[in-house]
Amino acid sequence: MKKLLAFGACALFGTCAGAGENGASWIWYPGDFENFLSAQFSSKITYKGALSPADWKISGHYPCVYFFKDYDIKEPETVKIASQGKFAASIDRKIFFAGEPPEITLPAGRHTLKIAVFNYEKIPAIRVDGPSVKSDRSWRVKIDRANAEFEEVERARGLPITRAATDYGFCRPDNPPAKFELPRREIKPAKTEKSPGKIFSDFGEETFGFVKFKGLRGKGTVAVYYGESPEEANSDEHCEVFGKYSFDLEKPADVALPDAQGFRYARAVFSGGLAADEMLMDFEYADIAKRGSFKSSDGLLNRIWDVSYRTLFLTAREFFVDGVKRDRWVWAGDAAQSYLMNYYSFFDLPTARRTLWANRGKEPDTKHVNRIMDYSFYWLDSVREYYLYTGDSAFVKDIYPRMKTLADFCISRADENGFAVGRKDDWVFLDWAPMPKSGILCAEQILFARALDSLSECAKIAGESEDCEKFAAMSRGLKEKTLKLFWDDARGTLRHSYENGNFSEKTTRYAGMFAVLFGFLDAQKAEKIRDNILLNGSVQKITTPYMRFYELAALCEIGKHDYVLDEIKSYWGGMLKEGATSFWEVYNPDEKGAQHTAMYGRPFGRSFCHSWGASPLFLLGRYFAGVRPTKAGYSEYEAAPELSKLGWFKASVPTPFGEIKISMDKNSVEIKSDGGIGTLRLKSAAEPICPGLKFKSDGGGKYSARIEPKKTYRIRYEKI
Repeated sequence: MKKLLAFGACALFGTCAGAGENGASWIWYPGDFENFLSAQFSSKITYKGALSPADWKISGHYPCVYFFKDYDIKEPETVKIASQGKFAASIDRKIFFAGEPPEITLPAGRHTLKIAVFNYEKIPAIRVDGPSVKSDRSWRVKIDRANAEFEEVERARGLPITRAATDYGFCRPDNPPAKFELPRREIKPAKTEKSPGKIFSDFGEETFGFVKFKGLRGKGTVAVYYGESPEEANSDEHCEVFGKYSFDLEKPADVALPDAQGFRYARAVFSGGLAADEMLMDFEYADIAKRGSFKSSDGLLNRIWDVSYRTLFLTAREFFVDGVKRDRWVWAGDAAQSYLMNYYSFFDLPTARRTLWANRGKEPDTKHVNRIMDYSFYWLDSVREYYLYTGDSAFVKDIYPRMKTLADFCISRADENGFAVGRKDDWVFLDWAPMPKSGILCAEQILFARALDSLSECAKIAGESEDCEKFAAMSRGLKEKTLKLFWDDARGTLRHSYENGNFSEKTTRYAGMFAVLFGFLDAQKAEKIRDNILLNGSVQKITTPYMRFYELAALCEIGKHDYVLDEIKSYWGGMLKEGATSFWEVYNPDEKGAQHTAMYGRPFGRSFCHSWGASPLFLLGRYFAGVRPTKAGYSEYEAAPELSKLGWFKASVPTPFGEIKISMDKNSVEIKSDGGIGTLRLKSAAEPICPGLKFKSDGGGKYSARIEPKKTYRIRYEKI
């Protein structure tokens, strides 16, 4: 376990320096590892005993990759080569050797070393280690001629054919990327009931892993029915996930089943001469450290944070998935929220990077990300958010070519006025609620404009100044056209949709909340959206935690923290009253009994562990602890704590350099940061007092002060 945690630290920004291997690392073509892992991951998902891979394009790896290194050394040097696949090397285009010798000697002077690696089953990767020549991000990579059609696409779009190699986290020569796997540990059930030919186990809380039998013996079959409720596990007909397995064992053995599932309850039914002494499980999990925290005077709120943490911990796997029972697919909309929750809990960057790459896949583009138009927009914005929280410019440079080609695809599908519209085979989702989804949707234009903003910022990081200006101009233009078309001054709202010359009469929350959240509106319009939409009980309510995330964040942006705190306690607290040990895909307080488990026309179709249910991790860290980066990687940040109705809180927010710790009660605030320059913002009836800290009045009872790193500040204030 310690070894895996060390891997995570090594992988933070993709360097093996200081990892005991002299800085050499395994390198591969950008995105190859993630696409390979995604294909492997998808092949393991089952539904009702059958394979259930994602129903969109699944990209694999490139089978042949060329690795290049220009070097200049004064003396000949021997390097050791480890390869994941067959390879051949050349120096200055002359074949030097083929095969897999453990080491070669490089001639002195200025030369180009090229290594071609071929592997259909696993990603082509190399590790080169010498006194000065080592495999790292300074190497360039190129795909083989068999994939020349993709090169032509990229060349036509002005994208580079050779790229910087990727090297995240695999340092040791005996640990190539294909060996990546999640750890496991054995767990016993909280309660077990045995009857002839049957074992029923309750593991006490939502979990994920492999059912395991102790003392399995005889010849016959075992059917295992999994459930997030006892009723589901006891239903042969309607159980969402089950498996049947045959064994012929001469003597008793401890056997773990080959399929991992998400569940709380499991029922094993034995037939023939098969039997077992005990049913346990091997819990499979991401070995990630808990870095963020939030504790307060409110016990219910503390429980909500803890269960939110458990929810995200379970859905953080090889990738950030939607749920552990189903679908276990890598949806970009779900992941967009998982990233933000992650930045306030685990700060797990390797999983974030893997998920971003896996969602994007390879060229050519024929459909939106996950087939959903809005998910393409969320994906583009998620790259910008990743950079803001981490400062990892190398990742942005790696993935920017894929951002640009996705942008080209999105732009090509816009209408003649530049509005994003659903085309044939597109899924315009937004939310599960009933609403018009054809024509021009206002919320989709806001998401599109936000994505174009993100493209502009990432283009600047990637050194693409023309793209930066182009996408910024497109975003400005789309914002102006959207507000001109959709703002209804008489009603003080943004209309929902426009089609064939007519506006929809349906009023929804989506456009207004996104416009407020992303700062698209002036103060006057934002107040009208607050009063006429967000706080208007007659507007159709949102019942998915997915969109409650954005709705409550928007309300915090306009200062409604008391309201949001009540909503968190009521909505997520309502799930706890129903016995939730992780948060659900959908929760409707008006539903009763079996209604809570039903969805998609199936009695147990609802997921009881869904990543988007963990919203309080983000909401409490971002808007109550009040911490957010204002420059990449928290080089500069803001802390604007809000006590609201709480008596006190203590929070820790993870950053690339450590933590920002902040606590608050009705009279005082304490803050300390391990790095970065902070701006503390407080509301106080009088100027706050802290020795050595000078506050500036910002008007209206608001004050600000500069926070230096490595110092503990204890401030007295008067609560307004």
